[in-house]
Amino acid sequence: MMEETELQFSLAEETLKEIVVDDVPFNEALRKKFQPRENEPLRKHRSFVAGLVGCELRHHLLFKTLLDPVEGLNDDDRRFLSLALADVYYYKRIPYEEMLALSKGKLGEEKLALVLPLFQKALEEVHSFMPEGIGEAWTDRFLSLRFNCPEWVMKIWAHYGKGAMGKILKKNARPGTITVRLGPDLDPASFYEANPDFKPSSVEGIAYYEGKQPLRRLPDYVNGNLWLERPGTKYLLDLLPLEEPSEALVYTGLDDSSLLLEAILRYGHLGLNLGCKSLNKHVPVSRFIKKKGLSNVNFFAAGSDSLLASVSRPVELAICAPRSSSFDLIRESPDFLLHFKKEDMEAIYAEEKATLENVSSFVEEGGKLVYCVYTISQLEGHRTINAFLIAHPEYHLEAERQVFPFEDLDTAMYYAILKKETRAVDPLTPAPEAIPAAPAYVDPAMPASLANK
Repeated sequence: MMEETELQFSLAEETLKEIVVDDVPFNEALRKKFQPRENEPLRKHRSFVAGLVGCELRHHLLFKTLLDPVEGLNDDDRRFLSLALADVYYYKRIPYEEMLALSKGKLGEEKLALVLPLFQKALEEVHSFMPEGIGEAWTDRFLSLRFNCPEWVMKIWAHYGKGAMGKILKKNARPGTITVRLGPDLDPASFYEANPDFKPSSVEGIAYYEGKQPLRRLPDYVNGNLWLERPGTKYLLDLLPLEEPSEALVYTGLDDSSLLLEAILRYGHLGLNLGCKSLNKHVPVSRFIKKKGLSNVNFFAAGSDSLLASVSRPVELAICAPRSSSFDLIRESPDFLLHFKKEDMEAIYAEEKATLENVSSFVEEGGKLVYCVYTISQLEGHRTINAFLIAHPEYHLEAERQVFPFEDLDTAMYYAILKKETRAVDPLTPAPEAIPAAPAYVDPAMPASLANK
């Protein structure tokens, strides 16, 4: 039994090192470790390794803070110990005494003695794994370690109020729910009756998957009758009906194909232009167009500054979904914030503004422009739209919303629906005033002393 545990921990250490040191994404590191044919005997350990490494990654900042001050440990020691503490604190797959024995064999008595107090915290009746001197529970430092979120990211969410930020942190600390779109060939009533692992969401046509078998092994997923999709995506397009004859443009800077697939379902019978950066990233879209025999869908690859070569005329509806900070992916990938670079934010902002500007030039008078980013950031959402409206008085705002993952749509998404005026704008008309931000969410359970910090 100890030999098997040692093997599992060795595999977990190797996987964690690839993720943390070599900057390899979590899922890719697991594939490299367990997918090659020569590693088939190891595949039975994949579940344990994925669970343990995922647990460490979801508490990575805490373990780093606990172990960095301990002198006499090298980087390999700290990686091993962060996995060991992840198990004794949270994962709890290995008996405590067995974990101590494993740690002693790995580190030796002298090094184990340095960290033994950290192990013993797991035996206390009231668990408090935080280092001493962190402060009140609602301080940024405490929340950062408790919910494994860098403080600079928390400052972005704090614009919505401490209460909303706390709810976002709590939601992101748990693995994301799996939501899928039921394709048009499925009858929802019959599907749910035959597949009890799927439950309807608050958005018609979107289901939660609660089964243990990977989606990729389900026949309906393999044949394209199901695909991953956020509830917020369909919710948004449900707000945007088009009547014949009309034409739409959807441009995305994302690798996720669900927005394009949803657009085909809603507007595929009209004129539809689908633009993306790379067709190779959206093979399901090409397959879906071919499967449905749609000849009026123009699917092309281009930068947002090169749309003129592929879109022949202005459209009644243009949807712009640029690359963003994509904080909606935090729940899906336990290492998302570990790899995300703060210094990339400036380039992301610039790309969002440029994409919105470029797509807006294809909206005809009386038509609508929709801006959508799957993230939580006033700068990427509300403030970007505010700046655009000041620069383009021919547009007015019909609706905007910041969707939070703790709400019923289970999505992090900002969208704005703009309408282009049909009359000429008087050049002497003053530019519109800045749109005030929506009131911040306030959690009634939050201490009053911290509510306005």
